[in-house]
Amino acid sequence: MYSRKAFTLIELLVVIGIIGILIALILPAIQAAREAARRMQCTNHLRQMGLAVHHFHDTYKKVPPCTIGSFRSTLFGLLYPYTEQTALYEKLGGGENALVTHTIWWKGNYSPVLDDNDRLAFGSIPYMLCPTRRSPVAIAALVGEGHRDAIAGPQTDYAMVYSTINTNNDDHCWVRSCDPDDLVNLAHHRGPFRVAESSSMPDSNDPDYLLWQPRDSISWWQDGTSNQILIGEKHIPIQRLGKCTQIDGPDLNRDSGDCSYLSYGIVTTNGASGRAVRTGTNFDGTPRIRYPKIGGLFADVDENILAIDLGFGSYHPSVANFLFGDGSVHGLSRSIDPLLLAALGTVDDGEVVTIP
Repeated sequence: MYSRKAFTLIELLVVIGIIGILIALILPAIQAAREAARRMQCTNHLRQMGLAVHHFHDTYKKVPPCTIGSFRSTLFGLLYPYTEQTALYEKLGGGENALVTHTIWWKGNYSPVLDDNDRLAFGSIPYMLCPTRRSPVAIAALVGEGHRDAIAGPQTDYAMVYSTINTNNDDHCWVRSCDPDDLVNLAHHRGPFRVAESSSMPDSNDPDYLLWQPRDSISWWQDGTSNQILIGEKHIPIQRLGKCTQIDGPDLNRDSGDCSYLSYGIVTTNGASGRAVRTGTNFDGTPRIRYPKIGGLFADVDENILAIDLGFGSYHPSVANFLFGDGSVHGLSRSIDPLLLAALGTVDDGEVVTIP
């Protein structure tokens, strides 16, 4: 008579425990590998934009502007023809016309007319989104009516670099420096992309107002291409991800930060397309230079300092990716000295910077 062999209950529990421990050990490695792949995708997205910037320069012999006018396309729309998005460029009214991005156009009430499939296409451009942060489709909901609400449209995880070297006691100076209607603040702008030149200054109520031309050659980046950051991952605290609102009060600028990257509208929406490495004023308008830090997933919201929540940041562990003027992409640590980040983002401060 043969005895029947089997696991005892204790042995079974031990085996299950060992398997559980192995899974617990393996899962972080799997997650780390996935995050490494996502970060590599993010890096490639910025490289693609870098190539587009240089192709634009090859065409115009000048770098692309931050915007071509009030409620008109930002740099990101101008790069569409150089990233195999010509069809979407034409949907903006491409060519030499003033490219439209205001609310009337997004709602489908202005030529070229948009439908839901067009809007989905604008919100699904792979290189505009970081896979660590959000899903493949990102479209901000329309809020309110009229030209002031040029905030609906495709969202992005990237932003142009703004740097304001001086101040004229304007608490919005850091974003007004890219405002085509404000030549005073334009003089303070020391970021890599400035507003386009035009035959006449734009009228936000006239969709057919001008022909635009880029303003600066690559010599504007006086510190050299390898020392100049152009575009980086923008800081969006997780509690504000996907939110695009327009309200009164101190949160006005911060809540609008995840709005449409295509539109350069009123000052409260400009954080959607550009972020600051150096600002010119305090929240109350008194002059002082402020250097925002690189933010992370759960970074606190500072209710007292304008633009601190509209700086750069990412959901990658410890770093945020930045595109440099020579087309390279580097991950900069969130612990980087903000003064160093400001030096990398300012075109003519003359500082010799070693990338950490």
